Amino acid sequence: MNSVIKVSITVTDTLNQIQLSKEFMMTKDNISSPINFDRKVSSEKFINEASLEVRCTMTVTDFESFQTCQKKEIIRKFESNYVPSITTAELKDHLEVILDGDEDNRVTIFVQGDVFQVHRTMLCSNSSVFAAMFEHDTSEKINNRIDIDDISVETVGEILSFMYFGSTSKLSLQKAIDVYTAADKYAILRLKKKCSDFLISNLSKESVLDILILADRHGDEELKESTIKFLMNKKAADIIESDEFLLFIESESELARCIILHTLKNTSK
Repeated sequence: MNSVIKVSITVTDTLNQIQLSKEFMMTKDNISSPINFDRKVSSEKFINEASLEVRCTMTVTDFESFQTCQKKEIIRKFESNYVPSITTAELKDHLEVILDGDEDNRVTIFVQGDVFQVHRTMLCSNSSVFAAMFEHDTSEKINNRIDIDDISVETVGEILSFMYFGSTSKLSLQKAIDVYTAADKYAILRLKKKCSDFLISNLSKESVLDILILADRHGDEELKESTIKFLMNKKAADIIESDEFLLFIESESELARCIILHTLKNTSK
């Protein structure tokens, strides 16, 4: 069985204060690799210690469990990157303050009866689609107005939060799908990648087929490949045998063909 060993090494002085420390993962691929320590004190003090104690802790985990822990850690990192959710009204207030005194740069976005006031330069620097709207004498450029009728107010708010503050509120599966779709439409590539990574890290038996269809519709090969690999996992084998998958094959024959080809390719290796 493939195993992963978590190793923790510390060197303490006579006062039980840690002078050197190192934590790392050991596998069969790096078992002979040298270990480098970061010094926390001066070399002179370290050398002059009369007594040093070395402690080494090793925890052995099977590889499959290690992968599960890694996935949980990735999800935790994703969640830590999200700012607390703010209401649409609070976002508008923030934008109004930022826009104060910059009227020549103001663009109004109309979304399903709601309105956002934003910087034209902010839209154009984050989206090639928005930038194209203001390159020629378009109605958007002439009126400094953008009408959006196929995306929810909440999703537009997430897009603007990402543009201005570099993050979104904490994503759910549906919110990630909605923001991903909007980010793809307006070519906000960093936001699309962020949502794609979230979807990959949160694939489940219940969502994988919907995510596969989403990836195919938006030409996202990385997301598509990840969903197909998930389907090929032994733990997800019952999906292939379900009635839902039979309906999927009928409605998405080309995607079903991709899954079959992927299976044959891996079988022949």
